[in-house]
Amino acid sequence: IQDFTAVQRIRTWMEDHMNRYCDIFQLECAKNESKRSIQLDDGGEYVGEVNRDLTPNGQGVEFYPNGNKRYEGQFVNGAKTGKGIFFYKNGLQAYAGQFENNHMHGQGTLFDPKNGSLLFKGSLFHGSFYNGTFFNQ
Repeated sequence: IQDFTAVQRIRTWMEDHMNRYCDIFQLECAKNESKRSIQLDDGGEYVGEVNRDLTPNGQGVEFYPNGNKRYEGQFVNGAKTGKGIFFYKNGLQAYAGQFENNHMHGQGTLFDPKNGSLLFKGSLFHGSFYNGTFFNQ
C-alpha cells in the first residue's frame, strides 16, 4: 500500500513538473488535462477525469488513505452523481447504485460491512430508504 501511494505521488510530481517545463519553454507537449491524480484533504486520492478547474468530473476513483477504494463511478463538478460503487474502509462493497450530489439517491443495493451480504435493495432518496426490500442477516 505504501509503495502504491509513493508511486502515485511520484507520478503526479512528474506530470506537474513536465507540464510546467512545457509551459515555460512554450513546447507543444502532449497534455492529458482530462485525467489527473488529486490528493484529497483526508490523505486519500482521486484518480480520474477532471474539468478545467481540475475538479473531479466524469469517470473516476477515490481512494482511502490506506489505499483501498472509497468510491468508483461518476462525478459531476466534484460531486458523486450518477452510477457508482461506494466501499467500506475494509475494502468490502458498501453500496452500488445511483448517486446525486454525494448522496445515495435512486435505485441501489446496500451491503453489510462485516461480510458483504445483501442488506437492502430498492430506492433511496438523498441517503434515506424510500422503497425496497430489507434482507435479514
